[in-house]
Amino acid sequence: MINQLNKTLAEVGKSAGCKLYAIGQRQSWKVATYEKEDGTTKEAFTLKPDIIIYRDRRPIMIADTKWKVLNDAEDEETAKLGVSQPDVYQMMAYAQIISPPGESPLPLALLYPKIGTYSGAGCKIDDPLGHLGSGRRKFTIDHKEKNPISLKILEFPLPMA
Repeated sequence: MINQLNKTLAEVGKSAGCKLYAIGQRQSWKVATYEKEDGTTKEAFTLKPDIIIYRDRRPIMIADTKWKVLNDAEDEETAKLGVSQPDVYQMMAYAQIISPPGESPLPLALLYPKIGTYSGAGCKIDDPLGHLGSGRRKFTIDHKEKNPISLKILEFPLPMA
């Protein structure tokens, strides 16, 4: 998935005069520290997102892959499409820790598999995962805040075996 995504991002970046690329699980962030009995400080609890998309070395989006199928039913109980609350909390932590200080939170995407074929069409500088379509749903997290967090629910194609 990362290789195909990077091909698409490279083409879009080239035509826009910048460098777009994705990095998968290479970097991790420690989110807490604690003091040991000897007075030294240790780091704890690691965040390691599946995908971070960059534009000219600056992160512009955080994505995480989920290897489960979204729920197609649309009723009061399933309005979340089967997206789990812990997954949303995980994404909120990514936005809090990884977004550059003093800037709006980076947009987020949860990526779910579906059978299909991959197309690079639709990817844009301001929508680096646009080739995956408009998404099944877009949630706004902290909607009362000055800078709410955008969380798109997208599906990525997997070829049939």
